[in-house]
Amino acid sequence: MLYLLPATTTDSESAEPPAEHSRPEDGRRKLWDSSSVLVLKAGQHVFRAGDPQLALYKVASGTIRLYKNLKDGRRQVIGFLFAGDLIGLELQPQHLCNAQAIGAANLDSVPAAAARVLALNDRGVMSDLYASLSNEVATARDLALTLGRANPEERLARFLVALSRRNQQHGRDPMAIDLSMPRTDIADHLGLTIETVSRTLTSFVKRRFIKLARRRSIQILDSSSLEALSEGLRRTKRRS
Repeated sequence: MLYLLPATTTDSESAEPPAEHSRPEDGRRKLWDSSSVLVLKAGQHVFRAGDPQLALYKVASGTIRLYKNLKDGRRQVIGFLFAGDLIGLELQPQHLCNAQAIGAANLDSVPAAAARVLALNDRGVMSDLYASLSNEVATARDLALTLGRANPEERLARFLVALSRRNQQHGRDPMAIDLSMPRTDIADHLGLTIETVSRTLTSFVKRRFIKLARRRSIQILDSSSLEALSEGLRRTKRRS
């Protein structure tokens, strides 16, 4: 398992000088220099809940769904991971959820023990892993808020806005969203039915918020209205 602990040194003579100017990209390069490649087919699991946490993964291509099976038989999709995202940052000895490839996917893999040693000795690696873990926590909190307080339209708007912002952060067109996951996954992620997801997308099209370019491709036409809806502002205006 991977513990993100601060680096320590034994004495002033043997300790390496701190990497004051270490950049996150330097940490990524060091971490994945000796990685191996895991090739997955559609539906194949990276790991399942309860499996020992032996490796840290980075998505090289494809999309991974994270999900848990509830005791009543329902499925909760926790999130989706895309190229550049890390998998396996849990701090427990076993994985807490399932990670499954939606389509064909390639992952880079490094042993968790090796990642731990490198993080303890390189601030760039430490910073990169800490940033990834912080993003996971923020995403989990946002999902909890979405499921707890948002109506179906707001939930789907939040989902689309989040994908749009992710595109922008990675240098891609924020107005063009590739929905690599099926609508059943979106429904299980947002706590909705498939019918509600489809009906809400159709409503967004009629209101010219989005355009369905292809079956799994969305073009955002009105990002301001979509963002306002995602934040509950349009509901507030109606109440006023």
